[in-house]
Amino acid sequence: LEQAAHVFETQIYTPTRQTFGSEWTPGVDNDPHIHILYATGLGKNTLGYTSSDNEFPHTQQPYSNEAEMITVHMDAVEIGSPRYFALLAAQFQRLIQWAGDRNEEQWIKDGLSALAIRQAGFDPYTLLPPENIGGERVDSVPPLTTDLISAYQFLTYFHHHFDDQGVQALVIHPLNGRSGFEAVLAGLRSDLTFDDLFADWLVSRYREIGSASAFRPPSNEYPMVIQASVSQWGADWVSLPASRDLHVRFSGAITAPLPGIPAHSGQYAWWSGRADNSRVTLTRWFDLTTISTTRPITLTYWTWYALEAGYDYATVEVSSDDGETWNILPTILGSDEDPYGNNPGWGYTGYSHPQSGWVSDTVDLSAYGGKRIGVRFAYWTDSAHTEAGWLLDDIALPAIGYNNDVEGGTDGWEAAGFVRSDGSIPQHYLVLRVLPTVEGEPGDESLDVERMAIGEGNQAEWDIPVSIQNEGRQEVVLLIAAIVATTAPLTGQPAPYRLELDVAR
Repeated sequence: LEQAAHVFETQIYTPTRQTFGSEWTPGVDNDPHIHILYATGLGKNTLGYTSSDNEFPHTQQPYSNEAEMITVHMDAVEIGSPRYFALLAAQFQRLIQWAGDRNEEQWIKDGLSALAIRQAGFDPYTLLPPENIGGERVDSVPPLTTDLISAYQFLTYFHHHFDDQGVQALVIHPLNGRSGFEAVLAGLRSDLTFDDLFADWLVSRYREIGSASAFRPPSNEYPMVIQASVSQWGADWVSLPASRDLHVRFSGAITAPLPGIPAHSGQYAWWSGRADNSRVTLTRWFDLTTISTTRPITLTYWTWYALEAGYDYATVEVSSDDGETWNILPTILGSDEDPYGNNPGWGYTGYSHPQSGWVSDTVDLSAYGGKRIGVRFAYWTDSAHTEAGWLLDDIALPAIGYNNDVEGGTDGWEAAGFVRSDGSIPQHYLVLRVLPTVEGEPGDESLDVERMAIGEGNQAEWDIPVSIQNEGRQEVVLLIAAIVATTAPLTGQPAPYRLELDVAR
């Protein structure tokens, strides 16, 4: 243990802070030391972890250890092994990330933790299950936002180009995901957008692997049609025979589906979104001053939810003092059970009803007759994982004749994180034309790369002159990526596309 502590202090602690910044110190316990808890029986898939619960006093989180703490699962990790030190580096970076921006998107947190292992001189792949290594399709880049290896490679690429300064700016920036990258790039006075950075990274991945891994149609005869789908924030690379100039017609989907189910009525519903370590709200004020206190007053609504059971909660709240204080109200389908100390009082958790989808619930507001009140829906998430989230539709307060189906706009509802959603998000594509110069030589720097213009409705036609420029090489490679307006894991649905190819006339 003494030797392990020495390695942590000299090889992990200082380099990690140099690249990523500082943990919260002296922290919740007013002690600058990092605590390492060695435990057993944590489950076969757990190597170790940090928990944000430990960053709060007992008065706020009854299960807190009140310390900056890394937990190591001794059944799975041997003290002093390379895997042990890789785990400490990754989890120490998580402590730094929590101090900088606690609700950063999961893929960035994962990628930065893997980068921390590399910066400490250990192998990030030692923490991956064997099935995660070398199992991806060779003709595609796995999705940046859901594949740990892609996230690690992308963050490593970012660090290579923007050094510790760029990484530290990313760690502490309050904006998340794509928006955070855009802000950091602007602060670094870079002309790159996030999409540009993503495109450059794809080209760098191609340089590493080469065209030998690209998909090749079974026939070399034109005309031909290729229909496929590509993961969001992933990419396909397609190698086309090209002894003559090509004419390419591209078409793709215009929307991608969001998690959840269609609205209960009409087209729109309120959706909470999904983000770790967050609290999002939907609030509206109602005048009940003319309603007698002896008259039953109810709030009704239809809801669908998929929440991390026992860890993430959805609540209905009311205020009668202009928002100074909020009371959490009991709901028929909710509960006050609190197995892990995360329930704010009374809330939904788990799943609403997988078979029937939408369910109706009612809240009693009779105690608030004669008052002006605020009604607030709040979604609370912890730091580790989020499910699809919370949907609300057809909200009614019959005592004052209020009924809203979300079809006509916000109708006075103040959304802080909630979005009025039709169940889809605009789909976009990125297509790069690559003319390699020397076959079989990954790392060749003289690639001819062009970003192809895609028009309205994700339709495009391109003439690709390759026969002269290609210096005898009989192929052109297209890198085809699916991108959406956010890097949050809003949709896991691959984006379909179609290529119609012929020789140019």
